[in-house]
Amino acid sequence: RKSNESPFVMTGPLIALAVLATLGGFAFFARNFVALPIEKEVGALVPVLAIGVLILGSGLAIAFYRNRTSEPFDIALLRHKFYFDDLYAWLIDWTQELLARIAAFFDRWIILFASIRVIRGRKLFRSEQMARQTILTKVFR
Repeated sequence: RKSNESPFVMTGPLIALAVLATLGGFAFFARNFVALPIEKEVGALVPVLAIGVLILGSGLAIAFYRNRTSEPFDIALLRHKFYFDDLYAWLIDWTQELLARIAAFFDRWIILFASIRVIRGRKLFRSEQMARQTILTKVFR
């Protein structure tokens, strides 16, 4: 299968968020938006290390996966996407499907049965009322 790239409508906001999240760790950028506590020295080590690890990890991923047509590791757990699809299908079967079956039973056997009884009762009442009215009109004519 060939994977299709996401359109810019999806990747554009993600890129903007990634840039802001990357810059947000630096004090020179964060102090424009957040009241930082007064400090004697600005610790730039953690943001610099984070950016370094980001660049190193991205570079290794690009070098490792560039021009690959298949996955280099054939691990069942990865091939089955950590079995999330199976877990999701099982969860849907035991929650949504069970609830739908209960609702269908209630609808078919309780509500439908009760409404048929009510409709028949109304028809019976109307027919008896009609009979009484017919008899009364014949008697008092």
